[in-house]
Amino acid sequence: MFIIDKLIKLCEKEKEVEISKEEIDDIAKGLKINWNEVDFSITDLLEGTKTEFSEHKNVHHGNFEIASKIALDHLRELPDYYKKLKEANL
Repeated sequence: MFIIDKLIKLCEKEKEVEISKEEIDDIAKGLKINWNEVDFSITDLLEGTKTEFSEHKNVHHGNFEIASKIALDHLRELPDYYKKLKEANL
């Protein structure tokens, strides 16, 4: 899937990465996100996807698409989910 490939490449970056409006729109379209209806950003989604992929392999079994959807579910429920995890050192 093209969108997942794009997410993987963005998540592999070690530093902050600039993301074009087109890339954000592509990701949103692929994951069915309406940025006007959610309280999180593309950066939150990327950070959450990185966390899910690296920390919870027993859940997604190395499947990046599943990891990104888990991150998306967490963010839809609690937009600052990954910020709270980071603050709690979990």
